[in-house]
Amino acid sequence: MWPLTVLFGGPLLCLGAWIWLASERRWSALGISVAAAVATIALGWWAIMQSRASTAGIGIVFLPGIGGVSGLCAAAFGRWVADRRTGPRIAAWIALAASLGIVTLMWKGGVDTIAKNNTRDAQQQAYARALDANRLTIAELLRAHAGDEDAALASEIEAHRADPTFLVPAVETPYVREELLDALAKGGDLGVIQAVARNRRTRPDTLEWIYRHSSYPPLFFLSLASNPRTPVTVLRELAARSHENVGLPSALARNPATPPDALDAIRRD
Repeated sequence: MWPLTVLFGGPLLCLGAWIWLASERRWSALGISVAAAVATIALGWWAIMQSRASTAGIGIVFLPGIGGVSGLCAAAFGRWVADRRTGPRIAAWIALAASLGIVTLMWKGGVDTIAKNNTRDAQQQAYARALDANRLTIAELLRAHAGDEDAALASEIEAHRADPTFLVPAVETPYVREELLDALAKGGDLGVIQAVARNRRTRPDTLEWIYRHSSYPPLFFLSLASNPRTPVTVLRELAARSHENVGLPSALARNPATPPDALDAIRRD
């Protein structure tokens, strides 16, 4: 209930306060209120723009309401601060603190989001460096065990089961045993599961398990649509859901295992 109150009540009450302050020629109070509302909305907009989440824009809808509440509190400060009575003056400073608190929260939200983005960027860079280093390590391992790559890689995978930066490049090779791919498909790391979904040695029933039982199946739709070992039943279902991902039609069209009726369904859509 309170979001709707803020969304509609905040701007209306603040606008009413501005009209009343203007009618009484309380220009300083009006200026303080307008400045607080504008600062709140501007900082809120800036904070939202720092977010990389696809749903962050929803917060823009609430900015006028939050700005209205901040402006209303500032208007109360401007109206009561000059009052000689103790009660109104105390209320004035409380109202100012509330307005400044809202402005500060908007600013802090943006700063916190920037800090989170920087942390995630640093983590992604470290992850990418580890992937590259392990790709080199795995390439050297395979060269050193030419003719026995499967066994050598299986041993290293078992030794690195908790390290996705090793497992992902390992699964990218064509030397991972099917039973290991089965086990890795049921692990918790999405990057590893993605690599399993792309691997041409992954068993059809394992690919179907990823489609039907993984924690977030849509993440793997493109990989499954591109893998020739994906069961036809799954490919047909992906074709029926091709509107959910712009890359699905082309991925299915390039897959030699995609049945003609699935391609016809895509064309009809």
